[in-house]
Amino acid sequence: MALTRMTSSGMAGQQRITVMMFRVDNLNAGAGPDGVIAAIKALDGLAWVSVDAVAQKVRVESMAAADQVAAALASAGYSAEALAQRSGCCGGYGG
Repeated sequence: MALTRMTSSGMAGQQRITVMMFRVDNLNAGAGPDGVIAAIKALDGLAWVSVDAVAQKVRVESMAAADQVAAALASAGYSAEALAQRSGCCGGYGG
């Protein structure tokens, strides 16, 4: 699922935001959820990150691609797997 974010300049300069979901099996290792957020924010300071520590899932809205986010998480020591988006309504993710 991709959304469009408007820049402050109006219609010109639109940038695409990708919404993605990851399973992070070692979410509580190292710096824990804060480390996950920091790794993603280092890649894209405007990213929106939501961490569900119980389900070990991380939802990301970012201008970075999913493979870039996964690489940033791997560099920070987290084992991240991108989850496939389910077909159907509401932007649900499988896994």
